[in-house]
Amino acid sequence: MAARKGNALITLALVCLVAALAVTGAWLAMGGHFVTQYQTAQTVEEQDEFGDTIERTVMVDDFQFGLMPDKGYDAALPYIAAGGGGFVFFLFLGLRARRNTA
Repeated sequence: MAARKGNALITLALVCLVAALAVTGAWLAMGGHFVTQYQTAQTVEEQDEFGDTIERTVMVDDFQFGLMPDKGYDAALPYIAAGGGGFVFFLFLGLRARRNTA
């Protein structure tokens, strides 16, 4: 009975590890930004009334997933830490339960 419990906890630990790795992969795929960004600067060229070309910077709404949280739920680090912590916790409990059955 305890061996089943240990195996279930180890499986749960692996699920936590896979979730943490998935969030890490998504963060890297979105550019690996350090801080979550909601706007990016883009340079726009315009012509004024005299025909001169003027460059100006415009802030455009563009969400980019970052590592550090701005609002607590919009960054990768809390999810990676929770997944890694869950992995260590459930792995410890699972191995402990399997050891107690032997």
